[in-house]
Amino acid sequence: MTTREQWISTLGRLVEVGSVTGSPLEAAFPRHLQALLSEQTYFAAHPEAISLHPTGDGREVLTALFRPDGPPRPDTVVLLAHYDVVGVEDYGPRAALAFSPVRLTNALQEHPQDLPPDARQDLQSGRFLFGRGVMDMKGGLASEISLLEEAGAGTFRPGGNLLLLAVPDEEVHSVGMRSALDALSMVARAHDLIYRLVLNTEPVFPRVPGDRQQYLYTGSMGKILAGFYCLGQVTHVGESLSGLNANTMAAAITMALEWHPALVQHYHDETAPPPTNLLQYGLSERYSVQVPFRAVTLTNVLTHDRPLAEVLEELMGIARDAGSRLMADYHEAVRRAGAGEGVVPDIRVWTFQELKGEAAARTSTEAVDAAIARALQSTPGDERARAVRAMDAVAALIPEEAPLMVLFLAPPYYPAVNFSRHPLVARVAEAANHALSDGGLSPYRSQTFYGGLSDLSFVGDPTPPAVRTLLENTMPGWGTLYDIPASAGVLRDTPGMNIGPIGFDAHQATERVDVDFAVAGLLPALRAAVQEALAALPRQAS
Repeated sequence: MTTREQWISTLGRLVEVGSVTGSPLEAAFPRHLQALLSEQTYFAAHPEAISLHPTGDGREVLTALFRPDGPPRPDTVVLLAHYDVVGVEDYGPRAALAFSPVRLTNALQEHPQDLPPDARQDLQSGRFLFGRGVMDMKGGLASEISLLEEAGAGTFRPGGNLLLLAVPDEEVHSVGMRSALDALSMVARAHDLIYRLVLNTEPVFPRVPGDRQQYLYTGSMGKILAGFYCLGQVTHVGESLSGLNANTMAAAITMALEWHPALVQHYHDETAPPPTNLLQYGLSERYSVQVPFRAVTLTNVLTHDRPLAEVLEELMGIARDAGSRLMADYHEAVRRAGAGEGVVPDIRVWTFQELKGEAAARTSTEAVDAAIARALQSTPGDERARAVRAMDAVAALIPEEAPLMVLFLAPPYYPAVNFSRHPLVARVAEAANHALSDGGLSPYRSQTFYGGLSDLSFVGDPTPPAVRTLLENTMPGWGTLYDIPASAGVLRDTPGMNIGPIGFDAHQATERVDVDFAVAGLLPALRAAVQEALAALPRQAS
């Protein structure tokens, strides 16, 4: 079985390639991983079992299939991990050591006073390694690689097939996982596989500061990036009450949405983090004494089991209330100025679909589609900027409709998934906890929704036809800027869950992973989970 030294060596070789999302090293990482796997006995004898699948943007997904000796059987557990990490700017003078866990940990030992108390205590315990990606999530990937090596050496008998799926871009858009759905379909057809379980190894996340409980997860939170495009009424700053400033409209809806309790989702004793704004800006390209009349705001909303349609309706209601309050403030300003009646009409709140419909009625459907296509093709910047410009292009067809607040969704969209009621998942969780108990360790506590976003969102059937239609009607550029492939059906009947290492401070300079637990706790739990998943055909969830 894997020793502590072997696990640390594997982790170090993964971390040393600083595969920051969007960087050349992220693009190079699959070749590095392929070379590392090829050193294992099984893959040295079966190099064809490792495949690289392009994502279409210069990056690649890696699959590595282990099949035990004997008559082939279809039953397969997918071992899922992402290999991209966030940047190291926050490490300051230690940035050069961020991708060298042993060296960084040794350097910190010389200056423990530089760490906050909890990180200092972990450092001095001798159990933890520090470094970028050791927790999120190359510690999980190292454990999956260890399982494959054990299976190939015959020291671990999984009872079926193991398919390593290593993907890029989890930290931004999950391009890797969404592309991997096609790769999974191809591999399944080529090898007659049936995917029984997707086992992700993202790390345990504390639910609150100071939480040291270890969790396994039977689902993953969803995310929508709720946008409001604001079309104000043009005026000169010298006549500010004769128009309506779009920046002010955006500020009003931003403040209304921030931490709004109606958007905080609950599931049993689990509560999603409150919504918070991620982007807000005016669309004026230069300074002018004309009041800004186009602006946008984008708010992060994390979801549990609540239907998307209900969340969108709640957003519309909050926007209507915010618009009403802003207009009341406007009329009060007019009254104070002694200007009689205000000239600005009430703010209307539309959906993107309603905006397109009105623009098509005034022009044509072809004109609306052409405006969106031009905006998507010609706009520099990322997917959010292009989605906003598509909104702007449609609104430009009907400027006389101001003032407007228009709800839309910007990329990315992560569906919430919940496999807690699936009988196979329940059995696997029980088997993993038995393995911990047998080793004298405390069991995992089951939590339904993973504490952050994860690629597990694309397992199962998270976007049925009604949801896809809603996304198509609400997200500018759906199918161009962002999509979930139809090949997601390859996992439609496959449950997923997350059993990972213990770590702390993901995306911080104190990121660290518990090495002792990874070897003595996580690996036995993963072995038991895989064997349980492959021991018998899983019964369908009721």
